[in-house]
Amino acid sequence: MDLDIYVAPHCHICDYAYEVAETIRQQYPQVQVRIIDLHTTREAIPEIVCVTPTYLLNGQMWSLGNPSPAKIQAAFLQP
Repeated sequence: MDLDIYVAPHCHICDYAYEVAETIRQQYPQVQVRIIDLHTTREAIPEIVCVTPTYLLNGQMWSLGNPSPAKIQAAFLQP
């Protein structure tokens, strides 16, 4: 599974996105987590990314804003 988290430096709730990313990395090692800063990336930004933080799971919208612990568990504990 690939999880891309789009953040921006002016986004105050993005600070928590870094914590979410670290939690997912530690608890769900099968998930490849990338944090992408909209102001420094050279990658094309998907059109669906219109707010920060935005979470894309396997290229699909998964969460606008930070997901709840229950949402994280439901997504990544599936066999």
